[in-house]
Amino acid sequence: MKRNEKLTYITCNAIFQVNDYDQARSLLLTIPQSIFKEVSIPALSYYVDAIKHMYSIANADQKFFCNVQLECVMLSLYRDALKRSIDEEESKYGPEETEQILGILLIMAEIYSEQGEIIAENEVKEAIILIEKQKAKQAESEQQDLDMANSFVKMANTYQEKREYPSALDYSLRALSIYERIRGTEHPDTATIYNNIAGVYKNMNEYDKAVEYYEKALTIREKALGKEHPDTAMVYNNIATVYQDLNDYSKAMICYEKALAIKEKVLGTDNPSTATTYNNIATVYQDMCNYAESLKYYEKALAIKEKVLGTDNPSTATTYNNIANVYKEVCDYDKAMEYYEKALAIREKALGTEHPDTATTYNNMAIVYKAKGEYKKAMEYYEKALAVREKVFGTEHPSTANTYNNIAGVYKATGEYNKAKEYYEKALAIREKTFGTEHTSIANIYNNLAVLYQDMREYDKAKEYNEKSLAIQEKVFGTEHPSTATAYNNIAGLYKAMGEYEKAMEYYKKSLDIKLKVLGDEHPLTANTYQNIAGLYKAVGDYDKALEYAHKARKINEKAFGEETSKTKNVYTLLSDLYAAKEDHELSHEYAVKAGPDDE
Repeated sequence: MKRNEKLTYITCNAIFQVNDYDQARSLLLTIPQSIFKEVSIPALSYYVDAIKHMYSIANADQKFFCNVQLECVMLSLYRDALKRSIDEEESKYGPEETEQILGILLIMAEIYSEQGEIIAENEVKEAIILIEKQKAKQAESEQQDLDMANSFVKMANTYQEKREYPSALDYSLRALSIYERIRGTEHPDTATIYNNIAGVYKNMNEYDKAVEYYEKALTIREKALGKEHPDTAMVYNNIATVYQDLNDYSKAMICYEKALAIKEKVLGTDNPSTATTYNNIATVYQDMCNYAESLKYYEKALAIKEKVLGTDNPSTATTYNNIANVYKEVCDYDKAMEYYEKALAIREKALGTEHPDTATTYNNMAIVYKAKGEYKKAMEYYEKALAVREKVFGTEHPSTANTYNNIAGVYKATGEYNKAKEYYEKALAIREKTFGTEHTSIANIYNNLAVLYQDMREYDKAKEYNEKSLAIQEKVFGTEHPSTATAYNNIAGLYKAMGEYEKAMEYYKKSLDIKLKVLGDEHPLTANTYQNIAGLYKAVGDYDKALEYAHKARKINEKAFGEETSKTKNVYTLLSDLYAAKEDHELSHEYAVKAGPDDE
């Protein structure tokens, strides 16, 4: 800060503290007149405020002195530099300084009007017109910038839909820089950009950054719109999806319940938006394998949609599809297919046979046929899904890659390993191009290739892909996430196939430790590892330890899935074999009966 400018601030501050005109005048005279050519607009504004204070404590004669001082400001500021600057195409003053200049002019106009100084007042009015003209130019320029920002948002959304996330992030950040400059960092429009950026980071598996930007959006919306606004609820919902991806179900549920409370209060319990939150809560219970609660919330959502939207609405079809997914997970394939067919009928009628949502239903029905061992039907429906996705999205879209991956799974199941490898590699090439080499979807393909090479007894290649998959999972999720546990489980399976039982047990125990810590001792994924450990003990002839772990798996699966599903029956088959190995033929027969015939 220049010396004269600092002197101006100090002196004016002193003037504000006194109520004696003569004392204030003496202070003002210590400021040299040359300052008007040197100080900034904010300092000059401070000077005029000081004169206004003096004017308020002056008598009629003393006010003449104040007018003289204002005239000095007038001559310096407007008859010379200011008028020319404001009237130019590009002003040297920004929005904040322009606002301060207007404030000075209004003070001067007020004082001159009271004194009857018509000529000076007219000059002030003329300057005000110029200021307003400049402000209009600035407003027009700002609107042009906002239009540009909105174009960036549209570009970002396009790239987001195409799963080209780095480009989506680039355009979102460009839009953000404009909104922060013009709207500020506490405006609801800026919050929308923060929310969009968070969504991109979530899709890129950068979960910490996603939460950071969602929380920025939440803070603004709670402050600007209130804690019970639907837009605030939307951010709670979005934060919940991040925690759900991280398998932090308690935090996800807290956020979903906050969103639900707002929607039920503001929108009511029969609103489709409320139904969406019921649906989201259902997905958390589904992820937790609490299928009864999951169905309960899906059915709440369905009741609203059928009532409000009708039974032929695509949104209703989505809920049918979600209910079908639950039945598929509990291996109730007939019920699953019943609901998939309801969803398909609506989607084919409302959206057509070449819509991506219709393709999704074809895909889901194929999964059921594959699970039932009906590979020909599975391939038929996967190919229907693929035809739609290749036509709508092209051959290099992640959705197309998903179908290539699924078709590979059918070829693997039928022993056509070369075809399986071909389709896995097609899927991998697309995902690497779209997401980069360190995304969880890449880890999933690596895992699938590892299992394929294991089935082909190419153990070195299987190990290579298992380790690649594990490296990604550990980097993205850390060493205590269920996805990392699954990677350990798969490595254990490879070592078991290679006959390296100690290494297999080491990795099964790593997997189990994570699942017990994160998911608990009643989760079906925990049961899966118990069953695998039981199978390993069986392989080494330790039947008592095998039975211990097999019964742990049985209890969990019976509770989660019931006794009539293939997952539980697989454990019964293992128990029957173990009791037979111990020559306990009565119990072996009992569990053989529970397991049912081999083709079940």
